[in-house]
Amino acid sequence: MLSLTLDTFEDFTKGELGYFETNSETLDKFWSTYLESIFEDSASLRYWQRMLSQRIQTFDRMKDGVSSPKMKLKPTPPPP
Repeated sequence: MLSLTLDTFEDFTKGELGYFETNSETLDKFWSTYLESIFEDSASLRYWQRMLSQRIQTFDRMKDGVSSPKMKLKPTPPPP
C-alpha cells in the first residue's frame, strides 16, 4: 500500500502540479512551502519503504533457511 501511495504521488507530481500555480507571488510562496514539506515527507516515506522492503526480504530468506530440508533435524531414535 505504501509503495502504491508513493508511486501515485510521483505520478501526480509529474502531471498535476501546474494546478497549484496561482500567478500570485504570495500564494505561490505558500504553495511552494507546503509542497516542499510534502516532497520531504514523501522522500522520507520512500526511504522507510525501501528499509521495510529490505527487512522483509531478509526475514523471508531467514524463514526459507529455517524451513529448508537441509536445516531439518534427523529424528533421534528412541532409547533402547
